[in-house]
Amino acid sequence: DGSKITITRRHCLLTNRGWTNQMQVGDYVCVPSTIVWQGADEDLDLVTFLAWQIAEGHELPSRATLTITQKDSARLDYLRKLLDVIGRRYDLKVNNPAIHYPKDESSPYLTINSRSYQQFLSARGYAWGNLSRDKGIPDFVMQSSKECVSCFLRNYFEAEASVVMSMRGIEISTASHILMQQLSVLLRRFGIWIRVTTKSKCATNGS
Repeated sequence: DGSKITITRRHCLLTNRGWTNQMQVGDYVCVPSTIVWQGADEDLDLVTFLAWQIAEGHELPSRATLTITQKDSARLDYLRKLLDVIGRRYDLKVNNPAIHYPKDESSPYLTINSRSYQQFLSARGYAWGNLSRDKGIPDFVMQSSKECVSCFLRNYFEAEASVVMSMRGIEISTASHILMQQLSVLLRRFGIWIRVTTKSKCATNGS
């Protein structure tokens, strides 16, 4: 699945020839099928909202503005109400987030302008304003309990994943290599392995 490990000269790996650090062509290296990690519980409402923010959100680096675009307006309304709950719970000024419906019939979007929410996430290690290729999951989610990780994955995959019937699989794509590696680690906590491949797509500017 593209996983990597860094070791010192004195470390040994379990191979089909036993424990060794003298690797040869054709060797198999054993890795744990499931990653065991006893993490801390986090706020499931915050984890849910953050999953959608990372998946479908666009943040302005120089401003505390977040836009989440989604065809399902009912989902946007749910996220708007969820942010209101989070704001009251942590005493954040969320400034009445609103759903907009473009006249050209493109997808509706939820707009949030809240410096208080931006600073709250930044204090918890979230990097605000990253473009798609630089997005990542904050450490407090990566190190959280299995229940919280399950909540994050459910919502992230609901936002980003698609079922490919011909391949009998679920496909998810991202421009961020870091985010894909993080998703791989989180899924391994449930014994789920992914296969990572790279696809080149033509951008609207022809590159």
